[in-house]
Amino acid sequence: SGNCETLKVKDKEVCFDSKECKKMFKKDQKKNMAALEAKESQVVFCPVMKNEITVGSAYDKAEYNGKTVYLCCAVCKEAFAKNPKKYMKNLEKWEKAQNKKEKE
Repeated sequence: SGNCETLKVKDKEVCFDSKECKKMFKKDQKKNMAALEAKESQVVFCPVMKNEITVGSAYDKAEYNGKTVYLCCAVCKEAFAKNPKKYMKNLEKWEKAQNKKEKE
């Protein structure tokens, strides 16, 4: 977003909504940076292209029925916006498969 408090950590620029958020992050920077990197490397699914991506590599995300949906590119963002219901089915199939894998 346009208005953003930034902090350079290692080779990353971290963006915060406010100076307060930035200050809180800096209090325990090592722990918070580890959590951020873990989140960024989390594998998610682009329901339009039907491929796995990481949170950090996602082009954008959308909210649909209280769920965060990660999208890999501008074309997918546009397609999802036009017909989210269609693509949510792909996401649900992938999530079911992931849950099955975890139980094995």
